[in-house]
Order: sequence, then C-alpha cells, then structure tokens
Amino acid sequence: MDKKRVSINIRKGKAYIPTLARTELGVYITVDPVYTVDLNIGNLTQIIEKVLKTGNPRIPHPTREELSHLPDPVLKAAKVSSWKKLAEGGATYSISQQDEGFDLEFYKKDEKGRFITDTSKTRRFPLGTELKEIITIILEDVNSHSEFDKRNKK
Repeated sequence: MDKKRVSINIRKGKAYIPTLARTELGVYITVDPVYTVDLNIGNLTQIIEKVLKTGNPRIPHPTREELSHLPDPVLKAAKVSSWKKLAEGGATYSISQQDEGFDLEFYKKDEKGRFITDTSKTRRFPLGTELKEIITIILEDVNSHSEFDKRNKK
C-alpha cells in the first residue's frame, strides 16, 4: 500500500480537512477540496475515511514562483490570512496510513507561533486499528487545552 496522509486543522469548533497532493519530489501540498466539519467523532470519521480512501493525488512539483502564487485552500476555508492566524487558538494533527498501520502526529507552536511537528507526541497504531480510536485521541487532546477551548467557543 502506498502511504496515505490526511491533515486535520482545527479552529473555532470546526475541522478543516484538505486534500493533500504529493509532488513528484514527495512534498505534500494542500489542494481543494477542503472539507469543513463540526468537531464530532461521526463527521470526522466519515471525512477522514473518505480522504484516506481517495489518497494523495500526484502532481508535478511547482516552481518557487508558482508556490508563492498558490492560494492556500485551508486558509481560505478557515477565513484566515496566514498559518500563524490559524495557529492562534487552533490545533493541527496528521494521520498517515501505511501497510504497518497508522501514525498520528501532533503539532505544536514554535517561538514564532507557527505549527511544527511535536515528535515527542507521535503515536503509532497497528494495522486494524479503528479510525474512531485515533480520532477520539485527537478530540481528547483538543479538549485538554484550556486556552484552545476558550477561543474555540467564539
């Protein structure tokens, strides 16, 4: 099985789940469609299963100039102007599926307020793990952040 990856971006009670295209160099780029759903296990499971089933379409690697002109579909869907804005009161996770099972990655904010991978929290799940189990862990993490809860209710 080819590795499949999905990104879950959370802000103000909504999850923004984009399609991740993979360039010929192996870089993931967010593309449309972006699915916007309420934060509940049913909605999240349905959309994440759909995105994983679809997989990551292959695209040519864009030039630096093309990248600078590509609007980010996640920012557009979340109605924010930058990833730093998205990170304010938000959270990001990714799930990768491969032959061995699933990897769940958590992201934290760096000193400039941008999301970076929090490798200390990465979790691996064996093949056969239900997606609902992984999504439950994401929702528990979201609910454990008091500053996120306050901003999330706006």
